[in-house]
Amino acid sequence: LFTWLGNLMLILAAAYVYFMLVELITSSYSEHHHEVALNRALLKGQYAWLFWTTWGLFLVSVAALAWQAVVRRRAIPVIVAAGLLVNLAALGKRYLLVVPPLTSSSQLPYGVQGTYTPTWIEYAVVAGLIALGAALFLLFCKIFPILEPRPK
Repeated sequence: LFTWLGNLMLILAAAYVYFMLVELITSSYSEHHHEVALNRALLKGQYAWLFWTTWGLFLVSVAALAWQAVVRRRAIPVIVAAGLLVNLAALGKRYLLVVPPLTSSSQLPYGVQGTYTPTWIEYAVVAGLIALGAALFLLFCKIFPILEPRPK
């Protein structure tokens, strides 16, 4: 089961890296000055650290899963670690999809750049969603065991 899920995650994460690359290339050819400024902010500006961290997390997880597929040996801790890295990268990507365009481009209704700082309520919502996901996963594991029972 973990081998199958690891292979599925490898395929989906590699496809997502491809889509991110296409998005980056497409936005690089824009002639609109707001898109150019946004792209510059993502690649080497104030959001570059999160952008490159997100790319790094995706690439490390794809590389780890691809290496396991090449050598045809699976380790559950590597698959779980890759899943955690993919989830962290996805959170970073969601932040990059929402915040930079609304704070540094023409999406704002006024001419000045905006700022964004999450409130404690937003942190609480994210923590609650993570806790809900963990609780649902544990409930699922209780009902449907994910590891085969050991032979006696």
